[in-house]
Amino acid sequence: MAFQTSVLRDGAWVTETVDLQTLLKANNSAKEAKKAHQLIAPICGILSQTVIDSQLVNFILPVRLRSRRHNDVAFIKDRSIQIFELQEDSRLVEIAAKNDFGIRIRNAAVFGTFNINDNGHGQEGGLPKFGWSSPPTLTGNTSQLPPQQLLLVLESGMCVFLFLEKGPDGTLEFRTHLYRNPMPKSLYMGFHLAVDPSSRYMASASHQEHLIIFELDSYEDQNSRYLRKAPLTPIRYWCPRSIQGVIHKVVFLHPNPEHPNHVILLIIVVKNGKSWMVIYDWEPGENLRSVFEKEKRGYRMPPETQMPLLVIPLTVRSAFVTISADNYTAVWTGALHGSPTPEEMVLKNPPPTNIHYGKNAPLWTAWLRPLRLSPYLKEKDCIYLAREDGVVVYIDADGDAELIVHEMATFNCNISSAFACVFHECTDALLVGSDSGPGEVWKVPPRQELPQLSILPAGAPTIDFVTTDESRSWRQAASSVGRHPKNQELQARRPDRIFTASGCGTKGAIAEYRYGLKAEVELEFEYGPGIKHAWLFPSRFDGSSPGFDLLISLPDTTGALHFDEGLEEASHLDPNLVPYELLSTTLALEYTDSLLVQITPASVVLATHDRRAKFSFDDILKHGTRFTVSDASILNGSIACSVYVGSRYHIAVFSIDLAHLSLVPQQTFEVDGEVSCLTITDEYVVAGVWKDDKAFLATCVRSPSPPPIQMRDIPALLASSDGFDAHRQGSPDALEPIASIVYVNDSIFLGTRSGEVVTLSSLHGDLTADIQKFGMTTAYITSHRNFQTLDAGPTVLVCCDGRLVHIQQKFSHRPLTDSGSRAPGRFQTHQIFPLDEGNLGAPADEVNFAVAVDLVSADFQHVLMASGPKLLLTKLNLKPGLVHRRISVSGAPTRIMYSPKLRCLVTAVNWDGKATLRFIDPDTGEDLGQPVDKHKNPIEFISGLGKSGDTVYGLEEWKYEKDGSVWEYILVSTRLGRLIVVDTEKISVREDGRKRINYWARFTHKEDAPIYSVIGGEEGLIYCAGSTLYWFILDTEAKKLKRLKSFNLASPATSLQMANGKLMALTSRDSLLVVDPGDNSPSLCHADPKPRNATHMIELAGPRLGDPLSTITLVADRDSGIGGMWVPWQSPQKDCLPLFEADLAASVRRFRRGRARPPWERSSHQQKYGRFLSTLDDADIMSVSLDGSLRHFTLLEMNYWRLLRFIQNLVQTSVDLCPFTHFGALEPFDFKMEGLDMHVDGDLLRRCLETRGLERLLGKPIHVEAFMELVDSLDNGKHAASARSADDAEKFRSYVLLAYDIMEYFLQRPL
Repeated sequence: MAFQTSVLRDGAWVTETVDLQTLLKANNSAKEAKKAHQLIAPICGILSQTVIDSQLVNFILPVRLRSRRHNDVAFIKDRSIQIFELQEDSRLVEIAAKNDFGIRIRNAAVFGTFNINDNGHGQEGGLPKFGWSSPPTLTGNTSQLPPQQLLLVLESGMCVFLFLEKGPDGTLEFRTHLYRNPMPKSLYMGFHLAVDPSSRYMASASHQEHLIIFELDSYEDQNSRYLRKAPLTPIRYWCPRSIQGVIHKVVFLHPNPEHPNHVILLIIVVKNGKSWMVIYDWEPGENLRSVFEKEKRGYRMPPETQMPLLVIPLTVRSAFVTISADNYTAVWTGALHGSPTPEEMVLKNPPPTNIHYGKNAPLWTAWLRPLRLSPYLKEKDCIYLAREDGVVVYIDADGDAELIVHEMATFNCNISSAFACVFHECTDALLVGSDSGPGEVWKVPPRQELPQLSILPAGAPTIDFVTTDESRSWRQAASSVGRHPKNQELQARRPDRIFTASGCGTKGAIAEYRYGLKAEVELEFEYGPGIKHAWLFPSRFDGSSPGFDLLISLPDTTGALHFDEGLEEASHLDPNLVPYELLSTTLALEYTDSLLVQITPASVVLATHDRRAKFSFDDILKHGTRFTVSDASILNGSIACSVYVGSRYHIAVFSIDLAHLSLVPQQTFEVDGEVSCLTITDEYVVAGVWKDDKAFLATCVRSPSPPPIQMRDIPALLASSDGFDAHRQGSPDALEPIASIVYVNDSIFLGTRSGEVVTLSSLHGDLTADIQKFGMTTAYITSHRNFQTLDAGPTVLVCCDGRLVHIQQKFSHRPLTDSGSRAPGRFQTHQIFPLDEGNLGAPADEVNFAVAVDLVSADFQHVLMASGPKLLLTKLNLKPGLVHRRISVSGAPTRIMYSPKLRCLVTAVNWDGKATLRFIDPDTGEDLGQPVDKHKNPIEFISGLGKSGDTVYGLEEWKYEKDGSVWEYILVSTRLGRLIVVDTEKISVREDGRKRINYWARFTHKEDAPIYSVIGGEEGLIYCAGSTLYWFILDTEAKKLKRLKSFNLASPATSLQMANGKLMALTSRDSLLVVDPGDNSPSLCHADPKPRNATHMIELAGPRLGDPLSTITLVADRDSGIGGMWVPWQSPQKDCLPLFEADLAASVRRFRRGRARPPWERSSHQQKYGRFLSTLDDADIMSVSLDGSLRHFTLLEMNYWRLLRFIQNLVQTSVDLCPFTHFGALEPFDFKMEGLDMHVDGDLLRRCLETRGLERLLGKPIHVEAFMELVDSLDNGKHAASARSADDAEKFRSYVLLAYDIMEYFLQRPL
């Protein structure tokens, strides 16, 4: 059978005859082609990076890593260490950090001895004869080896000895020495670690059967090698010993004073449920193999002393103390004379404090020995003993090992095993670490109240986290009107905030994650409204007592205060007795050691120590007509003023004759346009001019015969600059007038009234311009002549939208731009957060103005800030880091969500063993929630909550729609099987306009099994009770929930999500399952082929943006892994396809999306370099782990994945970049397009980027060739095109710079 049909041939329609078979084949071919297209899985890699490291501290160890006079303290975390110094002003200041271990730190100890007998303060005393004692010379000499080193045992069993020394540039560097564990890695050596009191021997043991004794090198030999710059070898010899049973404790005992060289090793072994005490002893120099040749049976410990929690060696009689879980305390003596004999010690156990959590009695968790003079420790001993609920006692021991217990204090924090004491101002300072909240630092003066010195970072487990992003899925855009927001809108919006729920017991809290510079508030006082500017300077010019004067510029006047030298007391200055002009607002002020210059709209004031002169502008300008001085600038004895006369602006320049204390007119420039601001330099006067609705930069040359004023069109300059993108950065014609100008180190910073900061590279020749959006209000910029460091360029402060931002230029190489010219140097930009150490829950003050002041220290810069009517004097730490804000919730938070409707954080909290909800204002930290019944009467708990032993498992928002109406509820599910639909009402109850949120149970439902998860849809809700999924609808007539259907799973679903009409259920043992709800009988459609103990999931947009069939689901498991799954939506009964996998340092607890990048970072993170968007509105994908670490994930196009994976493999082969985990046999191009190889570790790339080590890694010609081929393949050679005509050396250099730029782009912090 044949048909006639019209077909398009060569651009013309013709009629042809075709048979039925040909038509059917064509139709089938089209269907097959369409089906094949639909089944193509997306292909991409993934890059992860650690944004914020964990704050959990496992050990706090006082250790003299530099010299005996430096009070250093080591904070040991899971994979990093921080070294702090307790300074004379009682502040803990970070001096060094190391995070390139790449593997978990299993154990830590201090290697070496230190005595306060000879501490550089004139005290002399005897030093131990053996071991790592301090040398008899004074320790200010940095050429000596420090008296102590830090010993770390890594998860691989490797021992790392490290200390600090100054590098070539004067900065502190870690000097490390490695010793590889001679035993197999699987034996878990280092689980127990002990160092002999004289640091001659070290013991390392596994949890069972295996023990190694190491003989250590002496300090004298090590120091001799150090002075000769020879390799250090801390370990001389090692001897293994097998132990039958579980090794419970390994401790070195102190020798008797009569035998100071004696070495005594105590091992407690558990065999068949009974504890045995084994003691080995020997003299230095004995053959260890003969000492440990035979295994000793040991002595059986009495039942009441079995498996002690703590073993505390005493310095007297080789005695030791054991404390068991039931508080039984025994003092053991006679360890070297037959069977040791225990004597019970009465250790008073106070009742649990109010911060204790748990059903059983609190346990003693840590002990420490404070520093004391050596003669004291020969006859006596003393220790601090800490209990987990904050109780600390002080114990004295006499020469007969008789103990006296002194009740000392109860601290307001739980105490973990991270407990240390440092010698501070002739007394003890206790560093109390906590695993359920912030730690504390306390001073222990004799017979006085204990003052608190500071607060340590919180070390609590993180349970959940949330961002304030109103969107929830990859397809939700930020615009509420159903369109994709423009880039300008995204840049203008305030960044999302990140909150985590952490802590246990009563110390639980919500922590806001903030990254930037911390400014500690030292002085805060309220002055009044209208503060425009302020200056703080030494009071050299008013004849008052020593101290500081503060001038405050107000709209019409100037305020003046005097502070004493300690900045503790303030008094108003008498206007008649000070040289300052206080009747007008102050436009500019500068001071030196010998001269102060103040400019007001009416006059110029010059003041020295003994003279004062005031010059009226009426006299010095002599215009004869009415004029207005609108702005002024001062620099090194020169003054520039902008003067409005008639309808024209003029700029007048004067010099100061210091000998005669007078003003000398220099130049006058007439400006075509409105002068909005100006600044004076040694060569120029630079002014911002507004003319013809455009911003111009006017440059006036300071010379006897100046050329005409040069007017530069700022919008045109920006539009012609390399790399400017109007779509990305906004139209330059939209710029409003320039409000402030700062000129430092040949760079010009312009702040506009519309919130932009324009950066110009130089005034000489052609200018290169860049622009960043900082906010919507005026960007006001200030700088200071002393406010910069030696290794950096200019530093300025920017105030915009109530935020204070620090900008510092870093001199680093940049890759070639598309036009072949060099781009300007990069600027490092960080937000500054004023922080009150006494109130960590307070929100950051909005800063209206800030300026650096001359109270300079080596590590800090003082900044004076105006916040509304308040003035703050802060000490700015110039090292960026985490600046946590902690909001107490008076309980243990278990879940947290952000409600866009209520504009608050909804937190599920366990309080007094009962579950409840709190509605936290993210700005004030106040709980706005009030539980009420259905009649709006206040109650303690809403229906369904407040049951003893219950915990909230699920917390979600539900937007219910029916008949054109929309209701917004909160869904709560609990461990006791309760499902609660919570309704809320926001009401105003106070005169100040603050809100209160009433909430009540609208509907409740009870199941016999825990309800692990719940989500809501347009018409109903779904939850998992036990291992069964249930579908419910809301029956509005019957006012109850009505069950529709159910589906049984093999394990509970802890996370639910709807996608493409299907239910995605993440189960605790079977990973991801996709269930088709069907009409009546749900069925399983797809499943993850790899069973995982899954924890959370999130759906990403995938490479084909906007295609719901190409989305990728990230799945995290409890084994610290993540997997990227593609669901073949159009092929039911087909397994999910794994696209990539990754092993992380810690297990992911929660995934969230968010747009937390500050405005000035967003323009530089627009899509490029093969980055696939994770959501339609380009939100970042982040995760938080139980240890509190925050990570960021990016999807990569395959060519960029190949390049970055190639660089990662190079890094992993480098001993310099991966000294503890390098792979010598790994080939850089040895990776596959599957599994773990599809993951790029951004933390490894960061090491290469920060050290600029790529050139060294590309040491082989085969590697260079592969690298250049990979760069050539990027975007079809687009980025490398400009360098192809260069010679080989220059081409290689440009390719390397491009690789650095790519790494820097992907490793930008998302907050």
